Amino acid sequence: MAKMQFGCPIYGQVYFPGGKVAFTPEMRFISESPVEQVHCYRVLDDNGQVSEEIAVKMYSDMVTLQTMDSIFYEAQRQGRISFYATTIGEEAINIASAAALTIDDLVFPQYREPRVLLWRGFSLQEFANQCFGNKDDYGKGRQMPIHYGSHKHNYFTVAATIA
Repeated sequence: MAKMQFGCPIYGQVYFPGGKVAFTPEMRFISESPVEQVHCYRVLDDNGQVSEEIAVKMYSDMVTLQTMDSIFYEAQRQGRISFYATTIGEEAINIASAAALTIDDLVFPQYREPRVLLWRGFSLQEFANQCFGNKDDYGKGRQMPIHYGSHKHNYFTVAATIA
């Protein structure tokens, strides 16, 4: 039998220092038993598959925001909006983290995480409103263009806390 290594899946379980941990599709981070370890949350089934509906939404959202990045980046380069930062190379992590959360979970984002908003139903028009700071912008033009925020989607307004 092959030697188990840290993080290597073993028959529906994963081996971590301290023992084997079972997988679960439920997001529970508190053990119901003082003896049982907290299970390892995962979206994929035992065969490494995810439902077709979720997979298509993940792919569609990644492609949609790549297109949005191209359009708004060009608008910024043309001087139509004052600032825009793309999320090139961060497409999958944004969608994966969004898919793992529920709409009731609060998100405290940084400025390269708009895909979480798209996943939760934020429209392309809402992105445009905030980038252009128009009358329908939730921040009323008082935020930088990509400092999105949405109370409805439990997504706190991005803060540029760069020192």
